[in-house]
Amino acid sequence: MKLILTYLLALITSIQGIGQEKEYYTDSRERTHLIGPFSISDLQQDTNDQEWFTKNYSDFDLTGQDTKWGQELNDIKVDILMGTWCGDSKKWVPQFIKL
Repeated sequence: MKLILTYLLALITSIQGIGQEKEYYTDSRERTHLIGPFSISDLQQDTNDQEWFTKNYSDFDLTGQDTKWGQELNDIKVDILMGTWCGDSKKWVPQFIKL
């Protein structure tokens, strides 16, 4: 029984480790892009994505805008499906995050 539990624990640990590594793909122009699940902090820190994410995040000005409605969303989790190679994703995702 202990042996089975040991193997089961080892299997669960190895599966968790697999999902935590970021994955990339290289397009035909030799540009590297994040693929698969990743966090917003990955976009903020990744050398390929940091420049456009930071620029579009800071350029989005909320001065004078009513953002009180956002306080009601504190307990809401949002999964964003995007392409780090997509112009629309590069523009709109940083703005959405800033809201």
